[in-house]
Amino acid sequence: MMKTDKGRRLAKERTERIKAMMEWWEEETANVAEDF
Repeated sequence: MMKTDKGRRLAKERTERIKAMMEWWEEETANVAEDF
C-alpha cells in the first residue's frame, strides 16, 4: 500500500496502464487459435 499521495497516484496510473495492456492483449490474441 502506498503511503504518500504521489505514491498512490503513481500506483493508480501504473494499474490503469496494466489493465489497458491486458485489454489490448485480449483483443490481439482472441482469434489466434482460430487462425491456425
